[in-house]
Amino acid sequence: MMEFEVEKILKKRFNENQEFEYLLKWVGFDKSENSWEPKNNLDCPDLLENFEKKRKGVVLGAKQKNGELFFLMQFNEGTEEIIATEANDYWPQNVIHFYEKRLNWTHPTDANVADAMPTVESTGINDDDEPEHILYATHTRELLFWVQFKSHGEDIPCKFVAAKKANKMWPQLVIRFYQNHIVFD
Repeated sequence: MMEFEVEKILKKRFNENQEFEYLLKWVGFDKSENSWEPKNNLDCPDLLENFEKKRKGVVLGAKQKNGELFFLMQFNEGTEEIIATEANDYWPQNVIHFYEKRLNWTHPTDANVADAMPTVESTGINDDDEPEHILYATHTRELLFWVQFKSHGEDIPCKFVAAKKANKMWPQLVIRFYQNHIVFD
């Protein structure tokens, strides 16, 4: 039996059965031989993962379905419901942006309170600091997370970390914090 090798995944769409299928370019074949194949026929997990990570998606909404969180995402080729675990892996910054757009913060009216809050510069995050949990978030001049770090024989240290920095350094930790604190119907 002849086996075909996928050279590149070009596009993704829903077929008439409401299943995902991918337009594939085959190794050794002309582009006129490209074909649409359902996901369950594919045996190229690395190509599939790279294709999904490169897609540009915007999270439009979220909902619980059968005990799982799903995001409604807009892509060039249309909208899709994506299970949260997949969206968290492939598009963590888009998921974080979605959550942050939904946060409502009340700002301290007393300027002394706002001025007394720490800034990122005063907390000092080292490369060897290993975060364990985000305990809470606050917003004064910027969104800050109170992060608990893993203890290395000393008291369990906690530090304020700017959300902008945490989003880049530990996106999965930030997503986990939001998913534990924001509820969708």
